[in-house]
Amino acid sequence: MPKGKRMKFRTRLRTASKVQEKQLVNSGKWLADNPDAIIPKCQTESAERIFLKISYLIKKISENRSDEQFLKRMSKRGDQLARAYASTLLISKKEKAHYLGVAKTPMGEIAYMYSSDAKVQKEKLIGLQYFKDPRLRLLAYSDISRKKKLAFYSTKESLFCAPMGYEPPKEFREDIQRSLGVETKDGALYYCPHGPDASGYLEIDWEPANMKIRICESCLKEGKSTAVRITQSMLNPRMSDEFSIRAKVRLECHSTCDDCYSKELYEFNSNDKNGYLNGTINDRQLFGIASEKFLGDLSKQSSRILVNGHQCFGSDEEGFIGSIAGGEVERKAISILMKNVEGPIVIPDGTTTNKLLTLYWEENGRKILTGIAGPDSSSIKIDLTENDTPMGIIENALSRKRVGAIQASLPTYSRLGNYSSFVDGIVRDFKIHGKGSALRLLEMTGVEDTRRKSISLAFVMALGEKGKEWQYSKEEIDFARHLSSIAKELLASEGSEYDTNFRHFMKNAGVNEEITLSK
Repeated sequence: MPKGKRMKFRTRLRTASKVQEKQLVNSGKWLADNPDAIIPKCQTESAERIFLKISYLIKKISENRSDEQFLKRMSKRGDQLARAYASTLLISKKEKAHYLGVAKTPMGEIAYMYSSDAKVQKEKLIGLQYFKDPRLRLLAYSDISRKKKLAFYSTKESLFCAPMGYEPPKEFREDIQRSLGVETKDGALYYCPHGPDASGYLEIDWEPANMKIRICESCLKEGKSTAVRITQSMLNPRMSDEFSIRAKVRLECHSTCDDCYSKELYEFNSNDKNGYLNGTINDRQLFGIASEKFLGDLSKQSSRILVNGHQCFGSDEEGFIGSIAGGEVERKAISILMKNVEGPIVIPDGTTTNKLLTLYWEENGRKILTGIAGPDSSSIKIDLTENDTPMGIIENALSRKRVGAIQASLPTYSRLGNYSSFVDGIVRDFKIHGKGSALRLLEMTGVEDTRRKSISLAFVMALGEKGKEWQYSKEEIDFARHLSSIAKELLASEGSEYDTNFRHFMKNAGVNEEITLSK
């Protein structure tokens, strides 16, 4: 229930449906027969004295509920709660509520019986006419709570009040325990089914009630607020003063440390606490605030600690790397980074290798790149742009290095003919870019050159690709089968062996072209 200044209601009128009219009329009749329900069960004599006059008026109105003129007079003067009671009884007596007021409240739109003759606060009418609703009932007492500094506690069966800071009634505390589904052993610490020390948790310390309520991390729900579930049936002008909200953020231990960092409870500041109590921050969001602050504090430690999300690896670099890296190149990149970064490395859950490297790339990118791709990569630009990532730069450098190594393993030619240039190009493309790229170059759609088609099909067969023969004539297929074993040897060749097998293939293909090695 909102606290502090009086709530504002925006109201409009509408015609009452028969169902709504009947429900509200019956609610008024119930109030007429149960006037004592309106007066809260007070925990102290000082609180009881506040309601002596109101109690007298309520009983007097109930006793004279058959007197319409009396009810009209009482709906226009005196205490507002008594006015609302008289007005509600008057409309219920007539058993007609042709028009309903519709108020926009923090709990949604609410229709209530409205009389233009009465001079009654809307929230009083709503609170009484929906008295069996523990939350809406409290609207009738909001100004009393504020002016008299009283706390109100509403259960399904009863309404209680006490001075602020006074212990809430046992019935209300038991009601809260049941609604939250928490357990207790000593009547002071209440916890979710996973136990008080199962993992990280939120701790809601309701001091006047002597209740510490712990909800573990796995029970925290997005969109849910345990604090609101406690306070929604309460009225207290100084709600924030009665609650302390803390969090225990625990790391998932993957190593042995001399000193564990998951010791301290995190105390929320007043803005976060108040946002949580009034429902603008939910359980999961609040715990996220504590986690972020906790991890931020860890990153400022002077000693070496490696943390990935909630996984703590202490100083175990191999374990930390394994929790992030997706392959051998990524492992090596992070390993080089670790050797060049001192102190803690603390990253959020879900951090990829690219994100981690980006954090340290400006100072360490060149060292990582040359450590993986060698000194020949020193000419590669390492500046990150919108389209560049650390791993992208590394993969590009490795690709260039691999291409250079492949080209160095093969002889170069200063002169080749059309057929021999085609064959040499196919083999080099396969070695550099792989089978898929080579097969795309071997597509012969629209080609009429029988020899070229047979050479192409020979390499298709050598690469283990099947189902292409229907595109060729019987003569072209037979010739390709003759060449395929030689093509397979050529694809696996390097150095001087490549030149020998290359010339052997071209001879068997019936090609008599000049093939000249570069000097």
